[in-house]
Amino acid sequence: MEVTLFCLLDTEPTLTVYDTRIDSYIESVSVRVSDIVSITVLGNGLFDASLLSTVPNVQKIRLSGVTVYNTEQLAVPSLHSVKMYKCKLDDSSHSSLIDSFIYNCPSLKELHIVSCGLEGSISPNICTLSALRSLDLSCNRLRGTVPIIRTLYNLNVSNNLLDIDSDLKSDLIQSIPKVQLHHQYTVLI
Repeated sequence: MEVTLFCLLDTEPTLTVYDTRIDSYIESVSVRVSDIVSITVLGNGLFDASLLSTVPNVQKIRLSGVTVYNTEQLAVPSLHSVKMYKCKLDDSSHSSLIDSFIYNCPSLKELHIVSCGLEGSISPNICTLSALRSLDLSCNRLRGTVPIIRTLYNLNVSNNLLDIDSDLKSDLIQSIPKVQLHHQYTVLI
């Protein structure tokens, strides 16, 4: 059974419970916090990442259009998927946010932080995430270069201030099946 905490801000949070074996919604069930594996928060409001410490088995987080407080606490070790779209990050931890996922989430498979105002550079230590398959850091203010992460299937770093010379571009395209560096999308066969 997969349990998702779904919260559309300005409304009451609801638990959405799915039985993944039959892919159907289960209406009445009592759920323990330890059963929640997925959190989705949408809307204009606040999300306090320190709340994640009370949800020990969360594997997926999806945040859209929210202001995130205590961002350094987003990186909980159980995470496999992080998707943040058009979120405002409350503090100056923009450049260290990616590092917190690198050092705290060894099983991370997807890291999408899109249009969130990230600044700084992409740490070469991101290559230590051996399970990482999809990285989308598009539409931020990242600078520097892009490490080549051989485990990736999908990379999108478009609309940033990155230094990508022709050699690096060639290496990225050769080592990653789906690459988006600027405005074009390249798929290798």
